[in-house]
Amino acid sequence: MKVDYAPRALTALDESPAAARRAFFKQVKLLSDNLRHPSLRAKKYNETHGVCGRAA
Repeated sequence: MKVDYAPRALTALDESPAAARRAFFKQVKLLSDNLRHPSLRAKKYNETHGVCGRAA
């Protein structure tokens, strides 16, 4: 999969901490290699109940 970044996204990444940039590019690489990689799974979120419906 080819990944293309918007100029605005690249600007935001340049302004972010190095650790955040590394984590972002690591996740993008995982996404481009395997859309079903386990570390890309997200939990359901409900604003009123927090993550997975648990009381906040």
